[in-house]
Amino acid sequence: MTRDDVLKMVGEAVLCSQALDALLDLILTWVLQDGKPMTKDHFSKIQSLHHRKPLGFFFAEMKKRADYSPVLKDTFDRFLENRNRLVHRFHDVDGHQLSSDDDIAKVSQFLSVLLQDTWNLIKFFSALIVAWQEQTGVDKGSLDRMMPPELQSVLQEIKVMSGFVDEFVFPKG
Repeated sequence: MTRDDVLKMVGEAVLCSQALDALLDLILTWVLQDGKPMTKDHFSKIQSLHHRKPLGFFFAEMKKRADYSPVLKDTFDRFLENRNRLVHRFHDVDGHQLSSDDDIAKVSQFLSVLLQDTWNLIKFFSALIVAWQEQTGVDKGSLDRMMPPELQSVLQEIKVMSGFVDEFVFPKG
C-alpha cells in the first residue's frame, strides 16, 4: 500500500459517509418519522431542519426514535467516532503524517475499519428501507431500479438483511 492508495481510501471514506448521511436523512424523513402527520408543510420543515446538519445530528435523532441492538449501537458509535476523527481530527489518527511504511499501514488499518463500518451501516439502513417498503407498500422495488448491475450482489445481501431488521431495531419504549 502506498501513500496515494491511502489518500484514495480517505476519499472513498468521505464519499461513503456522505452516502450514509443521505440515507439517514431519508430514514428520518420517511421510515422512522417523528410522529407528526406528513403534510407538505411538515415535509418542508423537515427538509429545512435536516439541511446542512452534521452526521452526529442524524445519529442522535435515530437514537431518539428507536432502540437498537448492542451490536448496531457499537457500530454506530465506532463509525461516528472514526468518521469524526478522519474529518475533524485527522491529527489524532496514528500515523497521520504518512511519512513511513508504518504510518501508511496504521492509517490504512484505521480507514479499513471505518470503511467496513460505513458499508455495514449503509447495507443495514438500506435493508431497513426495503423492510419498510415491504410493510407499507411504498415504492416497492425502487432499490432494484436504482441499483447498477455491478452491485446486484449487494442488493441481494440487502434484501436478505431486510428480513432480519426487527432483530436490530426496536420500538422506543
